[in-house]
Amino acid sequence: MCFDAITKIDAPNLLSITIQDVIQMSLVVDRFPSLVDADICHMYSLQDDGVDVIPDFIKKLSNVKHLKLSGAEFEVLQQANFQSTNFPTFVNLITLEVSFIKTWQAGLLFNFLQFSPNLGSLIFGQVCCPGIVNEVERLGFNWF
Repeated sequence: MCFDAITKIDAPNLLSITIQDVIQMSLVVDRFPSLVDADICHMYSLQDDGVDVIPDFIKKLSNVKHLKLSGAEFEVLQQANFQSTNFPTFVNLITLEVSFIKTWQAGLLFNFLQFSPNLGSLIFGQVCCPGIVNEVERLGFNWF
């Protein structure tokens, strides 16, 4: 038997948050005014592919100083048209780490950077270049 669940986070003094799993269809979050670190990688929702839940959650992180996202979150932001005027500016964000991104998602990343005027460091964990990888493998080169 499956029950609808509401996840509520009310933690105004929270300094760090990590989410790397599914979130429920209903996520209630006020805001995180004291947040320093957020690691939101491969977060997904059971509701409409996360198009409403995930962007709304990421908006609540606008005070964060160090943020880690993956290409999956950029895709959901694009689907939700995050370029709109209601997307907050991440004025405190000084470090953005992209844990995994595909080359075709670079434009999504650049759009996000428009909302990060004080960013000092951009760190890439892994960049996937499908066309390059396929060509290198076709030529018989090994990665290891």
